[in-house]
Amino acid sequence: MPDSVGESKIRKSPRGRLGALRHYPQNQIGEGLLEIYPRLTRRLQTLALNLLCRRLTWGRLLVEAVDAGQIDPKDVTLDQLRQLAAMQDADLNRQLAKRWGKIQADSPAEKRNAINRLKLVLVPSGVVGRDAKGNVAEGKKAFQTACAVCHKLLARGTALAPISRARIARTRTIC
Repeated sequence: MPDSVGESKIRKSPRGRLGALRHYPQNQIGEGLLEIYPRLTRRLQTLALNLLCRRLTWGRLLVEAVDAGQIDPKDVTLDQLRQLAAMQDADLNRQLAKRWGKIQADSPAEKRNAINRLKLVLVPSGVVGRDAKGNVAEGKKAFQTACAVCHKLLARGTALAPISRARIARTRTIC
C-alpha cells in the first residue's frame, strides 16, 4: 500500500480512508488491502471487499487471495460477485465460475419476471385478487427453494436481501 495511506492512517479514520482509496487505480492499493484484510474489523473487511470489486485488477487479486486461502470464499457476497461478473472479463468470469459457480448480473427485467413466475406459483391464475386458501407445506417448500436463496425469514434462508416486516407478519404461521 502506498506510504500516504498506510495501515496506521487507516486506523485513525478507517471508513473515510478506505473509502478514499476507490479514487486510486494502482495495483499496490489492492495488494495493500489484501495484506491488512485479516487485521480489519468485520465491517472494514466488507468495505475492503467492496473496494476490491470495483476494479478489474483488484478483483483478480481478490479471487487469487480466495484461491490461496487468504480470504474465506463465504466472505464474498453475491452482490460483490455480481459486480465482478459485470466487468465482463472472460478470464475473471472463468475464475468466478470455478470457485462460486456461474454468476449472472440479473437485469431488473429478469428479476421482475422471476418474481412474477413465483407469484403464479403461489397465487395461480383464477384466484388472483380473491381470498384463496393456501397450502402451508407447499408455500414453505416454495420459499425454501426459490426465496431463501437470497431472503431470510424467521431464521431460515440467507440474509442477502430484505423482506418487509409486513410480509413477516403475514407469514408467521407458514414457517
